[in-house]
Amino acid sequence: MTDTRSDYGIWVERHRPQRLETAALPSRIKKAFQGFLDKGDFPNLLLTGPAGCGKTTMAKALCRQLDLDVLVINASEERNIDVLRTTIKGFASTMSFGGGLKVVILDEADGLNPQTTQPALRAFIEEFAGSCRFILTANYKNRLIEPLHSRMTNIDFYPKGKEEKAEWMFTIYTVVTDLLKNEGIPDDGKAVAKAVNKYFPDIRKLINDLQTYASTYGKVDAAFLNESPALNEEVLKTLYAALAAKSFQKTRVWVAENLPNLEQHRLFRLIFDASDAHVEPDSMPTLIYLLGKYSHMAAFSQDAEINFMSFCVEAMAEIKFK
Repeated sequence: MTDTRSDYGIWVERHRPQRLETAALPSRIKKAFQGFLDKGDFPNLLLTGPAGCGKTTMAKALCRQLDLDVLVINASEERNIDVLRTTIKGFASTMSFGGGLKVVILDEADGLNPQTTQPALRAFIEEFAGSCRFILTANYKNRLIEPLHSRMTNIDFYPKGKEEKAEWMFTIYTVVTDLLKNEGIPDDGKAVAKAVNKYFPDIRKLINDLQTYASTYGKVDAAFLNESPALNEEVLKTLYAALAAKSFQKTRVWVAENLPNLEQHRLFRLIFDASDAHVEPDSMPTLIYLLGKYSHMAAFSQDAEINFMSFCVEAMAEIKFK
């Protein structure tokens, strides 16, 4: 059953798993964390994957079950190097209450400056190796410098093949239907299953949007799929149709309507997954090259819409569509 904390009004916090085994994740990831729990220790960890899939939840649950002193820093908000030096050094340099390990969780660590703050973090990891562990979460692994990668064990929160994706989606479905039951919200099982597929693997956004819909209508039914902004297969077909027609105007409208609801790296992945049905075989190498090129650029681009439209313009010019 989903762990609950009734004093939270927000569902994602009220039902945030407090133990590893209750997280909505595939067995591969749970087994890795269970191994750390069984040993009572773990290496410095780099948890990478899409937003909302459970990286921070697993980090906190591991530390909670091992009863460790934890410092959580949102690196996207506290990215000033002097603040990090003061905060981390002050925490890591003192003894824990129980005499055991201390843990620094740096959430959204890919937001740290790669020229100043990330090299300083590397020094902290080395300096406090005997008494402190570091857990970094990141949506964009390539934004972190190589010296950090080499000092950490990477656990990737992306599905490894179709079987694991199916297992993961079923786990999310089970957790979500259990959550709705605990909240007293009637639900259409088929609608929830389609919603899981539509939002996967962003369970946080799924639960947030379910709460918004349920607070208005008192239930979750098929109409939720029409109101929720997550990208689905039919909407993706519309993008492919606009690209095939080489319609800059239709593509621009599609991007304006859909890009704000989805991170670029997730959108590029969805385009790749659907490519067999929409792209001629001899154009697949070019598409893969463009997806790789612009997904890399997305990590550094100041304007997501311009970057994605640049991809679309080049795709219209270079790709042969079915």
